[in-house]
Order: sequence, then structure tokens, then C-alpha cells
Amino acid sequence: MIALLFNPSKESLDTLQQKHSQALPDLVLPPSPSATTPPTYFSQNQIQAAISSFPHGSGAGPEGLRPQHLKDCISISAGDASTSLLTSLTKLVNYLMNGHLLTALRPFLYGAQLHGLRKNNGGLRPIAVGCTYRHLVAKVCLRPYISRLRELLQPSQLGVGTPWVCEAAVYATCSFMTQTQSKKVLLKLDVKNAFNSIRRDTVLQAAQTHLPEMYPFIWDCYSSKTSLIHGEFCLDSATGVQQGDPLGPALFALAIHGVTSKVKSDLNV
Repeated sequence: MIALLFNPSKESLDTLQQKHSQALPDLVLPPSPSATTPPTYFSQNQIQAAISSFPHGSGAGPEGLRPQHLKDCISISAGDASTSLLTSLTKLVNYLMNGHLLTALRPFLYGAQLHGLRKNNGGLRPIAVGCTYRHLVAKVCLRPYISRLRELLQPSQLGVGTPWVCEAAVYATCSFMTQTQSKKVLLKLDVKNAFNSIRRDTVLQAAQTHLPEMYPFIWDCYSSKTSLIHGEFCLDSATGVQQGDPLGPALFALAIHGVTSKVKSDLNV
């Protein structure tokens, strides 16, 4: 259970640092996107729909821009300025989507504001609130490929593109346990610090294989370390996927798919 936000301090920084490992020495990244990769473009309507899909009260990243600011600026009440801004945002999204961001800017634009949420057991759960522009690109590019991911990951993984995911898993498990005639053992696994521990070379390889259209953007986000701002402190994100990244669950699920799909149990969810 999450209780409250932990105020940034040297103590909380040290705790969060333990959850963010340095780059692994045996990391072998797949090739970077080639210049021959066909570009992907999105329309103004798709950008507008993605902006509208941000939940109310979504937080700001290091740049201080909240999704609500974009919602207000493209609303009808903004007049002609809304059309001009939407045109510029569409150009920006397509620019970032196709991996054109300068390398020197990636640690900042693809970094995040890092918060520590206190658990009831005294630990901290790291939540990275990334730049709103990065989240916008992630939302736009993920939407057309949700059905592809759902078909690939189901039935063993339900965390991507599956509505009422927790209920589906619970009912499937209960049904299996009550309908079987023989005795069964139910094993529930919880991977410690999972999102922050997954290998980035595995993540990028999975993205290259299953989401080639998004690979240039994902490469820019995760092929090198980024900056996590925690109050007045800063630490590096060099391993895993950001827990606040809209693409995080999909990338994590793809990275472990090779393991989950090989489980031989009668029930694998």
C-alpha cells in the first residue's frame, strides 16, 4: 500500500539510488535504427485524441508542463492559437517519433521527475514522471499497435491492452482452482524492483522485433542513460524502464515474453 509522498532528502535519494542500478557491464545493445527505416507519421486528430486521453490531474515532469496545459491551449476557447499549436505539436511528435532528437538532449527530454512514494512497510516506490512531450509521443505511437501487442501477449500476459486486467486474472485463477479434480499448487511470483531491473538490451531487442515502427523513439529513450531529478538531487537511469512511462508496461511485457511463453504450467497468467 502507498501511503504518502516522501519529501526529497539525502536519505530518500540513497534509497532510490539503490533501486536504480548502473549500466550493466555485459550490456549488448541491438543495432541503432538505420537511416533506411521507413518513417512513421501521425495526424493532428491523433495528437489531439492523445492529449485528451491524459487523466485529469496528471503531474508535470522536470520541465514543469502539465498535460492540462496542453488541453487548455488546444481547446476551442483558445481560438486560432489552438490550431497553430496543434500543428506545431504534430510536427514535434513526428520528429521525436522518428528518432531525430539530438543525443545531447536525450538525458533531459527523456529523463523524469523522480518521486518516492512511501509504502506501509517503510520502503519507497519510485515513480518517474517524465516530460509531458515524451508522454505525448508514447501515447500517440502506442495506440495503433495495442491490438498487435494484445494478440502477442495473451493469454499468459494481460497487463497490456486488456480491460479489467486484475479481475480477469483473478476469475481465471479461481475458475481453474475450483473446477479441477486433482490437487494443485498455486505459485504467485512477485519480482523485486522489476521495472528498474529489466535489461535494456532485452527491451530494445524486443522493441526492434515486435514494434519496429516505434523502435527509433524507443531507442532514443533507452539506449543511453537519462537524468532523474529528485528535488535538488539528480541520479542516472541506466537500467530498466521508467515506471511512469506510458510505454513501460508494454516494453516490460515484451522483454519477459520469452520467459512467460515457455512456462509449462496448466495455468499461466
